[in-house]
Amino acid sequence: MKINEIIERPLLMDRIQLSCSIPYIISIDRNKREITKNKDELSYYQSIFSEYLKDKKEFGIYYDRAKRQYYIEVPESDYKKDFPYISHVRLRLDNPYTITIEFNFIRFLKYTIEPNSAYNKDYDLSIRVADDNYIDDKIWSNWDSYLIKNLALQIPDICKWFSEKIIKLYIEDFSRKYNVLTVKQIEFNKDYNVGHHNSADVLHELMKFIISSSGVEWINYLSGHAISVYKAKKKDNTARQFYGDHFNPTLKFFVAKGFYFKIYRKTTDHIRFELTISMRH
Repeated sequence: MKINEIIERPLLMDRIQLSCSIPYIISIDRNKREITKNKDELSYYQSIFSEYLKDKKEFGIYYDRAKRQYYIEVPESDYKKDFPYISHVRLRLDNPYTITIEFNFIRFLKYTIEPNSAYNKDYDLSIRVADDNYIDDKIWSNWDSYLIKNLALQIPDICKWFSEKIIKLYIEDFSRKYNVLTVKQIEFNKDYNVGHHNSADVLHELMKFIISSSGVEWINYLSGHAISVYKAKKKDNTARQFYGDHFNPTLKFFVAKGFYFKIYRKTTDHIRFELTISMRH
């Protein structure tokens, strides 16, 4: 294996799991008119969803035992054409009518810069890569940090607007505004071009490093950084996990509670470092 140069792609957000809600409708208020309005509004929304619950199969309604709530698994056909970067949408049928979303930022960026771009197919068939969910320097040579930042700042408004469109598919005259947004999980990743068809060999060398004493020191350094900078708690899982097959293994290890890294082959030429943060903001 010969590596002449490693080319790194800028750090990007990837998948963001978040939820949008309306402010919780409270029936207790000093203003009697507001009390009546809130009660009537709640009763109206609940009566509509009660009708949906009569045919759970038709409307894709499931029960979340952990939260003791019913939710609708919103069909992708209702939104995918206009929002190709959003998936896994659920609408909870109880006040405050939370809508959970998975927002794919890389796909959002790719559709923005070149909606019909050709995909760089330098990958093994055994590596599952969505054609519209991958960007490297061959696809986009001009890394515009201003555009990336501007698109990231649009995410809250897009998700709130999207949520209002979704709720109105089920209650046309829904009058409340979705303005409470909670980030549950977010992924950041950086790709490294390690040379033509070198990614498998490089990943195997990384596996050797991770299980070495130097690798343990590196993980502990990352853990200390997460604890000091992001106020994270110490990791409660010290295992280093290896899964996948011999040609496409994935390395996964925790650096702090709610923070974990994954390293894997993205293409025949690229290695991806992925950081996932799970918490509420």
